[in-house]
Amino acid sequence: MNKNHNPKTNYHYLICDQLLLTMVFLFLMGHRFALHETPPIKVILPFLVFFAIWTIIGILLSKYRKVNGQKFSHRMGFILLANMISVIIMLTLSGFYSMVYLPWKFLLSMAGITYLLELFLIMILYSFKRSVTIEWNEDQANTSREKEIYRECDVLEEVKYQQVKKAIMEESGVNVLAFLEEHVDLRSSGNLIFCTNPTRFLLSLEEDRYNALANLKRINEISRFNACLEILNRKLSYGGILIGCVETQEIRKNRLLTELPQPFNRVLYSFDFLVNRLAPKTFLTRKLYYYLTSYRDRVISKAEIFGRLYSRGFEIMNERVIDRSLYIVAKKTTLPISTKEANYGAIVRLKRIGKEGKGFYLYKLRTMHPYAEYLQEYIYSTNHLEEGGKFKNDFRISTLGKWLRKYWIDEIPNIINVINGDMKLVGIRPLSEHYYHLYTEDLQQRRIRYKPGLLPPLIVDTPATLEEIQASEIKYLDAYDKNPYLTDWRYFWRILYFIVLKKVRSK
Repeated sequence: MNKNHNPKTNYHYLICDQLLLTMVFLFLMGHRFALHETPPIKVILPFLVFFAIWTIIGILLSKYRKVNGQKFSHRMGFILLANMISVIIMLTLSGFYSMVYLPWKFLLSMAGITYLLELFLIMILYSFKRSVTIEWNEDQANTSREKEIYRECDVLEEVKYQQVKKAIMEESGVNVLAFLEEHVDLRSSGNLIFCTNPTRFLLSLEEDRYNALANLKRINEISRFNACLEILNRKLSYGGILIGCVETQEIRKNRLLTELPQPFNRVLYSFDFLVNRLAPKTFLTRKLYYYLTSYRDRVISKAEIFGRLYSRGFEIMNERVIDRSLYIVAKKTTLPISTKEANYGAIVRLKRIGKEGKGFYLYKLRTMHPYAEYLQEYIYSTNHLEEGGKFKNDFRISTLGKWLRKYWIDEIPNIINVINGDMKLVGIRPLSEHYYHLYTEDLQQRRIRYKPGLLPPLIVDTPATLEEIQASEIKYLDAYDKNPYLTDWRYFWRILYFIVLKKVRSK
């Protein structure tokens, strides 16, 4: 037997399914769909018979089993099969026994709508089951950091040096040549400039050999880019420079919208969005997209590229847009911190500090690009905080993510944490380790005595700075210490008032 399959009935699934079927039945009966002159009382007994058949077939075909690791398509296939058999049995009985007759349109509509609701609920369930765990391993990053090692290398002869410059100019132009010369000594034999998918090309080269590596081939055209970065990391000495170029999502959008006149440019951009941005990220189309394209000419955001570089042990030093490509200069500072591949799941699990300083995973709707979790320290050191305590000019957040955050929709999955007991309804907000250490030491020690909350007091106080955020939390905690239940009760209604009536929005 497949170890991922548990044949035992999960009664939570069974009860939810029965409730869905009953709700759909009451809805259709309330609208008298396909009943015509049939009195409602006469369809109750047939429904109870169908209800029993639906449940028994579901149990026999393991429709309600708890499955770990089963594919979504397989799961929905089992459910569809059980539903179809139930409908066929009921139609057969209706033909033989008038007392259990249900109009076929009513029966098919009830089964079909229930299946769609089951599909929706299973998608939500799978989203939580396969939520992406996002955390930054500070310990590994710090312990793997080494001193910079600059390799003494021979100087190229003048003829060879001129050949290198000419090859770069022919491939990428004079502006790129000037950019490379700003960061790399092209006369050194310890540098390597190339224009290819380097995964196989670099495997045979000596490790820790080069002071600089530059690839003039766009990252969009390189398959298995993470594996490529890991190889590049091994070939560079500590402190070595890596230079690459990419057509980012933002540059691509601008190019597509300017290539054709309106409205054709919008049509082209919409098509490109569906094929090259949406298809690779959904589990229904991801494998087909990879089969057709091998992820070449992928659409990739600036945040994802930067995050991938940081996850593979590089630190961003400089960036510049040249000829509709973003050229990036990164320095090797550590060994690869992570070897995880990108996951575009709708729900993410973020590590947060909870009561007594214990970590827990906070469920949220994804609002950031993949690998953005590796850029928190970079964003803070580069842009610092803006009004309200958020990171300023945070390019990690996607367009959809900005809308989800504005209306607090991304916080809805936090309800699971409240149910699990990691959080309570009202309380100080859960913080990441990096943000937690921005607080004063006294408040750090105080706030871990309490559970974090889904609805934080800062919604009421609307603080503008980090100091004001801390003052808002201290004000709440002082009141909570005196009267916990009354404080949370008052804050709950005040928070709802500010969100619903005063239209306080997140940034």
